[in-house]
Amino acid sequence: MDEWLKILPSFLSAGASVAAAITAIFALKITRESKLLATRSALATHHSSAALQLTLAVEELKPHIFKISQFAYDSLVDWTREIQKYDNRSFAGKDPRPLRHVLFDTAEMLTSHAQAATNGSGYIHNVMFEIVRSGGPISSEGEFEELLKQADHCCSSFESVFGQPSPKEKINDAKAFRWSFFQCHARVSPHQWSETWNRAWSENGRLAQLEKMLISFRPEFERVKRSLLIEESKLANTVFPLEQNGQLFSKFRSLKKVLNTLLIDCDLDKLSFYRNSSADDDPLELVLYTFGAMELLSQLEDDICSIQE
Repeated sequence: MDEWLKILPSFLSAGASVAAAITAIFALKITRESKLLATRSALATHHSSAALQLTLAVEELKPHIFKISQFAYDSLVDWTREIQKYDNRSFAGKDPRPLRHVLFDTAEMLTSHAQAATNGSGYIHNVMFEIVRSGGPISSEGEFEELLKQADHCCSSFESVFGQPSPKEKINDAKAFRWSFFQCHARVSPHQWSETWNRAWSENGRLAQLEKMLISFRPEFERVKRSLLIEESKLANTVFPLEQNGQLFSKFRSLKKVLNTLLIDCDLDKLSFYRNSSADDDPLELVLYTFGAMELLSQLEDDICSIQE
């Protein structure tokens, strides 16, 4: 009993130390949480103008983007059906995929590859337009037949057979894209590609209408982009630059990407030189590039909605 009385103070002292340590830990946690809440509150206050500008910009742009996005998608569907009428399936194997599916697949490959290759930096059209600048892939001897052996009877995308084009390689070097291009080239004649291209640029053609739509909204898109850049610059040298507000910064970046798609990546004016194309002017490459641009535009409705989430 005497020994117990001797060690009891030590136990009590140890217990008090543990209790004090626990109290200190909780106090530290509360302090950190308080600081975090204070920082978040300061960020929200500091960035309130930028947040409001973003909300107003999205609401202002949505009707125009919905209109453009829907028109681009409808044009893709109608155009692929038109080209389908030219299809000579006998050049594409025993059981080829419908040409309209091949065209959609090719456009998606072109845009997906460009998006992956730029990885959010630079302009997508620089990568996509390479197919026009350099021309489409040229089949080596026996290549068409070799690829046909692998892809004939394929009902799904050609990427499922040949693999996804790598962002580190040129799109013309990717087997899936090469096969898609060879299919389009074999099944529709250069003259027919030229016809459908020129018809799209006629007075009431789908590309002429799309260009008019983009031009009519362009001043508004440019004004909104300037307003976003101004808001960012106002915060750049402050205690809390926009980058410190991760969510808001990400939304600003996404909206600027949407605007760059409209103003730069899908600016059809760069095609003015090619508007009156002949069968010798690589009309297939022009059609596929434009399909890619319309594919990008058709995605913008989802992109602008995701910014509001």
